[in-house]
Amino acid sequence: VQLELQHRLQQQCQQRMAFPTMARWVQPAEFRPQTDASPVEMADLSPRTLRPRRPFEWRRRRRSGASVVGFLHVTMALTLVLAMMAHAGLPHGSGIWLAAWRKRQGPIAFALPATPGKLNVIEIQLDDEEPEAPAVEDTISGSVGGPVEEEEYEAPDIIDLPPAGFRVPEAPMCYDVTFADPKSARAAVEMLDGSTVDGKMIQVTVNAGDETRVNVQGLGRVTDDKLKQLFNPAGEVVGTNRVKDVLYGEVRFSTADEAWDAKIQLDNSVLLGKRLHVELDCSTHLLNKALVHGLSPTVTWKDLKKHFEQAGQVTWVQLHGGYTARVNFFEDRDAQAAMRTLNLKALPGYNKPLSVAMPWDSYMHSSEVRVRGLPKEKELPKEELTKLLISHFSSVAEVAEVRISEELPPPEFCVPLG
Repeated sequence: VQLELQHRLQQQCQQRMAFPTMARWVQPAEFRPQTDASPVEMADLSPRTLRPRRPFEWRRRRRSGASVVGFLHVTMALTLVLAMMAHAGLPHGSGIWLAAWRKRQGPIAFALPATPGKLNVIEIQLDDEEPEAPAVEDTISGSVGGPVEEEEYEAPDIIDLPPAGFRVPEAPMCYDVTFADPKSARAAVEMLDGSTVDGKMIQVTVNAGDETRVNVQGLGRVTDDKLKQLFNPAGEVVGTNRVKDVLYGEVRFSTADEAWDAKIQLDNSVLLGKRLHVELDCSTHLLNKALVHGLSPTVTWKDLKKHFEQAGQVTWVQLHGGYTARVNFFEDRDAQAAMRTLNLKALPGYNKPLSVAMPWDSYMHSSEVRVRGLPKEKELPKEELTKLLISHFSSVAEVAEVRISEELPPPEFCVPLG
């Protein structure tokens, strides 16, 4: 026992000499003495022994010292760079620091990306020197001698230009070609329907109301002489007519699958002598609405509904386009009330009923309605029509704004101008 006690005392002395720190650590349980140990072991072995020194403590102290030295080096380097910039002619005092700046005369050109393969180049005139502030003495003398006239601020001219290569969209053109007999009209359909003219595939169908007339779609802008020259091989052309194809429809289904079936099955189908173009409307998360273009001027919502019932259950049908007014209210409930009370009612002094419905691009809780069936501009000017619409719709609620225009089809059906 004495030998064991002497051996342990020597170990403790060696630890104190090797580890002068007085920090202690709790000995793990597996290295603590058992409760049934001898009295000598219990007296000599304490549950708290000296904490052994970790070998990387000196590295930590060295690393902290190195960080302080590094910070001093970085500070000195930044001070040197700023001192050099102050004497290098760089612009300062305005909060703008430019690397590799040099004084130069004249404007600076910036190239901004516009469309693929094209750049918009903008020249900006830069003043090399800042304008000198007026002297205090001059200001005082001017105020004493009389009132100093202040120069009026002239705002710079701001020109809102579209991006390079941008072309304004417009409604596509549709043509009516009238022949001397129905046989020539049918021959024109057989010869030219689906053919390509100037890189565009045209669609030719016999008009449902007149068998001697054909409807031409997809041709673009052509002259009457070129149109006659194109259809003369089919027979004698009696007359031609051109109109903007602005009429389009909105068809809603009960499910999104039925709307997709309508796109697949009824796109390029014929309704009342005109070929239809069907697209899905992705502006709603339900994806149950189809937009239809290429409608005949004589088509009604009942004709459109009956035609699209081949794809599924139709829950809503509406016609849009042409000479249209947009009436804005202050609250969405006023727009709902206007559709309930004023739909299919005529303006005062006119017999044609109005079509009051939600616009095709409206959103939930919209306070806007669109109005079709208006008197033409030749019959009633826009200023008088605006006042008449305000008076008519004010019977429901206060009107915020009325806009009248020739409404274009959705972007899916428009073509670039020219």
